[in-house]
Amino acid sequence: MRFTPNPFFGSLLLIIGTSIGGGILALPIVVSGLNLYCIFALLTVIWFVMTLNALYLVELTTHFPHKANLITMVKATLGRSATFCTWLFYLCLLYTLIASYLMAGSDLAGGLLHRFSIESPAWLNTIAFLTFFLAIFYHGTRYVDWANRLFMLVKFSSFFILLLCLIPSASLSTVNVGENTINPITAIMPIALSFGFALIVPSLNNYLKSYQKLRLVTFIGSLLPLIIYGLWIIDIHANLSHEELSQLAKSSQVISSFAAIVATKFQVKGAAYALHLFLSIAITTSFLGVSLSFLDFLTDGLKLKEKQPSEKNIPILTLVLGFLPPLLVVLFKPDIFIDTLKFAGSLCVILLVLLPTLMIGSACYFKGIIRKKPFYCHPALLVLNIITGFLLLYLASKDFLGC
Repeated sequence: MRFTPNPFFGSLLLIIGTSIGGGILALPIVVSGLNLYCIFALLTVIWFVMTLNALYLVELTTHFPHKANLITMVKATLGRSATFCTWLFYLCLLYTLIASYLMAGSDLAGGLLHRFSIESPAWLNTIAFLTFFLAIFYHGTRYVDWANRLFMLVKFSSFFILLLCLIPSASLSTVNVGENTINPITAIMPIALSFGFALIVPSLNNYLKSYQKLRLVTFIGSLLPLIIYGLWIIDIHANLSHEELSQLAKSSQVISSFAAIVATKFQVKGAAYALHLFLSIAITTSFLGVSLSFLDFLTDGLKLKEKQPSEKNIPILTLVLGFLPPLLVVLFKPDIFIDTLKFAGSLCVILLVLLPTLMIGSACYFKGIIRKKPFYCHPALLVLNIITGFLLLYLASKDFLGC
């Protein structure tokens, strides 16, 4: 008997894996100057905003034909000018993110080969990392689901091992419950990026083929990262002092320095290995989710779905267009992304907050696409969400310009 995977469970893991990437390591550092109450208030409010806009995408995707993605929805609700801007913003954001994942993947592949006493050049590591995942992406969402399940099993295991290993050295006296020593505004954008899973919603709609399941999996999938982030921040703040976290924030190699300091707190043999394993898997699961959403976006935007050889496979041209540009940048000009990664915050706000709100407003109240409106599509909430989006965009632009 052939075993068929449960799409609901797989979709849930894809959302969690896309949300919880390498950014989880930066969160305790970014919020280190805030008291615990302020941290949880920010996490909850930003989670609400990002999840609300993900639910807007759920409503939109289920009112369009099968395999419709962002471009089809933007064109139908906001017109050609908005479609052009969406193409521009989406390509800039996703090429930047994929290039950063390829650079991280190159380091992972090099480190793995080094454990077997094999030394290889960086360009070969990058190609090896990408080739492995291309074979998965080509076969479509089901294969990505299976790969993500395996990685998430390892990811959850290593994560909870880390939490348990840090408990013996934890001290609640190091957790700040007093005054804030930094401006809370500086932590908003990194937290928002940590809940940036909404772009994968159209891909999950194609996979689940059920409005009720998609809405439920979106809500649960966003709620679990909120809980995990809270536990992780408390555990790290109970182990590292404010001074240690402040020094990490000033380090030029934040992630490696963070891993080194945390490793010194372990009192269990093998816990350091679990830490490095978690770092590696966190990158790969985010890479899977982000890349899948991008490939489906290109397939829909360029109308390549009509030319693909199989309903389940992703067209080869989509793979070439999706990965060749960032691969060339990583191979020939990797340092170009050091500054442009800061720009990702602004692009995420446009694509994950403002765009879904404007589309759902148009679909509900101007185009008549959505006639049975859920309670969270109330006009007052849409206006409030637009104001929030422009506020976030203003804060993100200030961070990018260094103001």
